[in-house]
Amino acid sequence: MNKNFLKECIKFNRQNVDHAYFTISKYQEHGEKLAENFFKLPFNKDFGQQGKEMMSQCTSFYKEGRENMKKMIDESFENAERIMD
Repeated sequence: MNKNFLKECIKFNRQNVDHAYFTISKYQEHGEKLAENFFKLPFNKDFGQQGKEMMSQCTSFYKEGRENMKKMIDESFENAERIMD
């Protein structure tokens, strides 16, 4: 197969992953804002501080996992590009 074609395929797929990551990040940010607003509603007093902390932990775990996944994928793309050179 043509080496330049494979490089272009890697570039194309990397761009797709970057766009997907950006979209997922925006969805998570929106979800965090929704959760914050949810806890501000008057009928949610029962959740209290413990519920807010739990939600904060969940979002931080998800964010950390998402960032680690992106690092791993970026490293894989870099390795594939290095092999092609």
